[in-house]
Amino acid sequence: MATRRTVRSGKRSIVLPAAALLVTAYFSWHAYHGAHGLLARDDLQREELRLSAELKGLVARREALERDIMLLRPDSLDPDYLEQRAIELLNFTHPDIRELKPAR
Repeated sequence: MATRRTVRSGKRSIVLPAAALLVTAYFSWHAYHGAHGLLARDDLQREELRLSAELKGLVARREALERDIMLLRPDSLDPDYLEQRAIELLNFTHPDIRELKPAR
């Protein structure tokens, strides 16, 4: 009984590994550079830090405004604060208030 050996050509034996290498390279490139890749993640983390800092500033500003509003409510009106706001916004002072002059 004679058996036949088939000799694979060099081209056939390299096709599957080359295709696997190309597919791996394609997915690796997109894992790094793609829309959801490592570079995009770094950009999103930087954006998150910037927005967190902005949020902290806005929260502090809101708390300051809420404190100022509390001082201007009719039931707890602070005359000193009201005068200070009038000076800042209207550049207006009560006539009885004199500027303090430095001592000689």
